[in-house]
Amino acid sequence: MPKWLYRSDKSDRMFLDELISTIGKSGKYRVLRIDLQKLNLQTDDDAERFCAKHNLAFIVQYDSHFFSDSKIYKKNLALLEKHVPFVNSMASHAIGHNKIFTKRLLREKGVPVLDDTIATSHSELLAAVKENEWYVVKPPDRGAGEGVRLIQRSGRGFLDYYDKAWRRVIVTETSGNVQCDPYRIDRSGNDRQ
Repeated sequence: MPKWLYRSDKSDRMFLDELISTIGKSGKYRVLRIDLQKLNLQTDDDAERFCAKHNLAFIVQYDSHFFSDSKIYKKNLALLEKHVPFVNSMASHAIGHNKIFTKRLLREKGVPVLDDTIATSHSELLAAVKENEWYVVKPPDRGAGEGVRLIQRSGRGFLDYYDKAWRRVIVTETSGNVQCDPYRIDRSGNDRQ
């Protein structure tokens, strides 16, 4: 498993402690912490030798843009994925981080999901959000709670709950891929409600 994951937040460490304990109790496997950022794999042969040397059964990989934006990290993952199964692979993250696609797929498979509305413009957001009701707004392409906001409508504007207070926010439409970042919410200062 990646070393950085173990150094992340408390809930990840608790999960990993339990996972490591369970794997150890099986008596069949041991956990090898791999620093994917520093691993120096250059070729498929390097990756194959590394997997054989450590007798890897599978790799637990948890993606984070902080690391997968690195060319070295991506290269090491791509080489290793050819030789050993991954749990939580890059492909599964691509699907899971696309919340629109994931919810559509879950609905098609009969898995109950919460109702949602996809808003790709300020006017669509205004139409979807009723006055003085609370809504959770999530970017469709991020994970681990990144970009999640609690908002409510106030007239033609919005309030965002942050630091134990409701504050006015500015909703700005952005250009680019509507599926990924249709608008941005900026806090406008200390305007508390």
